[in-house]
Amino acid sequence: MINNKVLVTGADGFIGSHLTEMLLEKGYHVKALAYYNSFNDWGWLEGIRHPQVQPT
Repeated sequence: MINNKVLVTGADGFIGSHLTEMLLEKGYHVKALAYYNSFNDWGWLEGIRHPQVQPT
């Protein structure tokens, strides 16, 4: 059985957010590591709402 849990570092950036979206489309459970910013948002991840993504 293949492990379907993935940690994406830099997930709040352009490439990381697109990688996160692609992994979610393929059925992976994604823990998305985002760098803290003073705007209190998730950067490029802000528009992604999915039950299998856990922003960290």
